[in-house]
Amino acid sequence: MIPSQSPALKVFTSNIAISAVLFVLALAIRLPNMLYIPAYTDEGQEGLWALDIALGRRPLLSLIEDFTGPFFHHTLAALFRLFGASIEMPRMVSVLFGALAVSAVYWLGCVIWNRRAALIAAGLALTSPTLVVWNSHYAWASAWVPFFTTATLASVYAGVTRGSGRLLVLGALLAALSLQLHPTTMVMLIGLGVWMLSSRSTRAWLKQPALYAACAVFVLGYAPMLLSNARGSPPVFADAQERAYAFGIVGSATEYLLRIGSLLRALVATVAGILRPLTIAQLMVASLTTLATVAGLAFAWRAQRRLLGLLFMTTLVMLPIFVLGFSNRYFIYLVPAGYVAIGIVLSEVLSRLRHGQVAWLDERPRLQLPTFTVACLSVILIVSLPLLTIFQHYQFAWAAGETNENYYQLLRVLHEQHACGPRLTLEQVPVPQKPFDSPNFVMNTVHYLMTMDGCEHVSVPTAPTELFDAKGPMNWIVLSPISPPASRDAQRLTTINVPVFSTVVPISIYRSGDNP
Repeated sequence: MIPSQSPALKVFTSNIAISAVLFVLALAIRLPNMLYIPAYTDEGQEGLWALDIALGRRPLLSLIEDFTGPFFHHTLAALFRLFGASIEMPRMVSVLFGALAVSAVYWLGCVIWNRRAALIAAGLALTSPTLVVWNSHYAWASAWVPFFTTATLASVYAGVTRGSGRLLVLGALLAALSLQLHPTTMVMLIGLGVWMLSSRSTRAWLKQPALYAACAVFVLGYAPMLLSNARGSPPVFADAQERAYAFGIVGSATEYLLRIGSLLRALVATVAGILRPLTIAQLMVASLTTLATVAGLAFAWRAQRRLLGLLFMTTLVMLPIFVLGFSNRYFIYLVPAGYVAIGIVLSEVLSRLRHGQVAWLDERPRLQLPTFTVACLSVILIVSLPLLTIFQHYQFAWAAGETNENYYQLLRVLHEQHACGPRLTLEQVPVPQKPFDSPNFVMNTVHYLMTMDGCEHVSVPTAPTELFDAKGPMNWIVLSPISPPASRDAQRLTTINVPVFSTVVPISIYRSGDNP
């Protein structure tokens, strides 16, 4: 006779099954246009850094930026060593972590509220235009943040409230990795710490070795950054100061309030999944999303489950102190928390309709089931509608030429002409004095794609003009628009326009010399 499972084990097993289904659905939604949208900017620099680590060209624990830990690049490097370099690998890993983030949202909803709220929250994360188009496609360290921060919150919350030392230690490790991926996750960890200090359950942990083991694991997981910051002046702050377009200490109360307003606008647009300028319909969606989020936070707060509310309050208070421009990657950890809050309020509405706890239905019992059915269908519609936004965004990007198709066309031309080899020269544009220099980003992306594609080439700071006049074997040169060839002997094979930062940059392929 087969022994029956305990109720707790049955719940855990079913949650694993639901998480697996959500992961598969998330993959299906995130895989289309993975390589094409959004257009490349500077993500190739991180991919090349990881490839250098894999090939032994850089020392272990080397940092591409002083505020980002080595976890992202060493993970990619390990994959490159196992499977070889490829164009698909970096973005594919972001897709996988983007899909895992949906499962993590489900677990966070389960531990904070209930399964119904968790399913709604996971459904919102499943179809979130922000999480699908940006955080599941870009091959940046910050693209992994939603999974690791959400898993951190779920592990620590469950560990503290359910008395599980193992989950608390796991949460500490995930917290350290989250902080390695992006420094602004420190604000989330502060909010998590405030919740732990205010929780009655935490006081009992002071006498438990698991709490101190968790602290040790966090320090160990963040050790590469701690060692880096221990050398001289803290480089994480020095590096942030160099990015004056994004970071800067607030100078006045008026500026602080303006920054809070900018953060709120960016947060509302991100949670609502607005990818392009506001329309009236999108404004209505954003307003309803904001109301649902605030209502969910209030429900959870009244129920003494104040983690989500503390996360939002900590972010609104602290982030404007040192952030100037609010790109969604600076607060992306709040988006899953917002979906859980919406899941809570919609779950409560469905629960009250299902059990006849709505006053106007007391005298109309026949309407109870139809009303509940309509409400369920409305929730399904709310979860599904963002798919239309994603589809329309993809359509617009293809129509406007804001995809990576032309980069791949450039590679196809080089392969068709058998140009890849030691006689293929790629101009390397100097590092710009100002950020967001289009030719610099474009040529670095071409170098990245050619390297990952295995197209052998020589990258030089300036295009050697003598190659244009060289006789003998064929020479191939790829130039940016800022360096036109000086020789009339060079033949321009083709010019391909590639997008970057909503502009178009032409790249030209020249050949000179005799045919082989």
